[in-house]
Amino acid sequence: KVYEEMLHRAETTLKVGSSVIVDATFVKPESRSQAESIARDCDVAFFGLWLTADETLLSSRIRSRRDDASDSDENIMRRQMKSLKSQKIGWQRIDAGFDADTVLAQTRRIIPV
Repeated sequence: KVYEEMLHRAETTLKVGSSVIVDATFVKPESRSQAESIARDCDVAFFGLWLTADETLLSSRIRSRRDDASDSDENIMRRQMKSLKSQKIGWQRIDAGFDADTVLAQTRRIIPV
């Protein structure tokens, strides 16, 4: 239901001419496909970005969260990573194992500003 609502809001926002960033794990191929379809149906450019990082770093980041909106924990992260091993992700990969400025620089090379 969360993805359904998020994608519905994204579509509504695109239809009024605003840009949208949809931030989620998109572990299920159907969710990625829906996001791409919404952009295509709204006749806007779509930039699927797939952030990657080492499992140890992800675990450390999860453990250090305080008052965070995410409901993820290390067990969820490991399940997600396991399920992704057999999937072909067609989105642009960004190494999120760096500091925020470096990740932003990688992103700017993909998305024209």
